[in-house]
Amino acid sequence: MLPAPLASAQALRDQFVDGLQRLLEQPALGAYILVCANATFDEEVMARCGIRLRERLRDHLSGLRDVLAQGREPEVAADDLQVFLRLLALDEAGLVPRETHRVGPWQVQFNLLRAFRPQRASGQVIRELSRPFEAQKFHFDKPFLRQEVFWEGALLGRAVQLLYNKFPFARYHGLLVPEVTAGHPQLLTETMHHYIWQVTGALADNIPEIGIGYNALGAGASVNHLHFQTFVEARLPLEQMGWQHMGGAQDYPLVVEHHADVQGAWAAIEARHREGMPYNLIYRAGGCYLVQRGWQGEVVLPQWLPTLTWYEAAGGITCFNRAQFEALEADEVTAALALLNAD
Repeated sequence: MLPAPLASAQALRDQFVDGLQRLLEQPALGAYILVCANATFDEEVMARCGIRLRERLRDHLSGLRDVLAQGREPEVAADDLQVFLRLLALDEAGLVPRETHRVGPWQVQFNLLRAFRPQRASGQVIRELSRPFEAQKFHFDKPFLRQEVFWEGALLGRAVQLLYNKFPFARYHGLLVPEVTAGHPQLLTETMHHYIWQVTGALADNIPEIGIGYNALGAGASVNHLHFQTFVEARLPLEQMGWQHMGGAQDYPLVVEHHADVQGAWAAIEARHREGMPYNLIYRAGGCYLVQRGWQGEVVLPQWLPTLTWYEAAGGITCFNRAQFEALEADEVTAALALLNAD
């Protein structure tokens, strides 16, 4: 039996939004930023939290002024302080909802707050699929992240944490961290592959549009601590039937394999490990998409595509600049994705 928050799409939504409302009352600036980013992404969250978000903005500003007036340093993470100062500069403009439209086969969104996200490892040049876990660096077992845990407990026999994504780009965007205290690095194992395949299928029985994404190290992973990204979305551009990997005739700009067999999918993943080739994964019920791509940071991408994770590889483009969002054309997206083809 699945835990209550994952028992249905409605249960997931209710607990997701209720948790954000509780987070909004927390004193930590990071909690406020998380709720703000989720509210600008989701109309229902904004409807339930919008007024209080504006009130809390003034509360945090007042507290920050008091600290500075006393000649003290704010006890706030540098990343959070930088994001908050940008929100202050934007004022009401920082709470505009994200916008989306289709450009040919591609899904494009204007997501202003996502632009404020710290890049961490996703902005580095990385040419290896495995690095030892480093407890002194950012990871998901840090005490200050406890407040961002949406749910934790046993899921199909394994201890997991579900955290809110602080800067979402998909509906009900979360982070699934198995055995958080074990300090697993961001390297997929056969056991964990089978587990995520099983979890995706079980969740889809109650939440049909659920999927789970994975970025290998060197392929957009921002944290070297084993984690996956949960989302609830209808068919992604990568999943359209016209592509060759879906049985159609049209070439996808990246090399994609669709596997309907869990062991066959692992054989393909294991081959990437042996060859030292970066990849992204998107798990859906009964299947898995494997996207072969080049190493992050090795190719100069267009300004509107600062990084390429599983979501961009699947045809979802997040723009941080309104003019670029409005002007972007399908051929530009196709050409940009093709830049990441592995040699």
